[in-house]
Amino acid sequence: MPAPNVTWLVAAGLLGNGATGDRCITKGDVRVFNETYASTAEVARALGVSARALKPFLSERGIEPAASLHNGNRYVWRRAEVFKG
Repeated sequence: MPAPNVTWLVAAGLLGNGATGDRCITKGDVRVFNETYASTAEVARALGVSARALKPFLSERGIEPAASLHNGNRYVWRRAEVFKG
């Protein structure tokens, strides 16, 4: 993952303890993040939808991003919501 994305995820409180000011990320933090969240690219691929069409596609189904990063240009999704069994 590119460094700016990691910085945004930490600042958003989704990765590590960035929301508390602790910027140290552990392997456990990465594991928990990967188990909990998915990128737009991953979700779009899995659902067979283009990345550009994903947000409206999911919004129509009542699913909103867990976080909007980089001025609203990048999204992170909750796996439990987008990959419901």
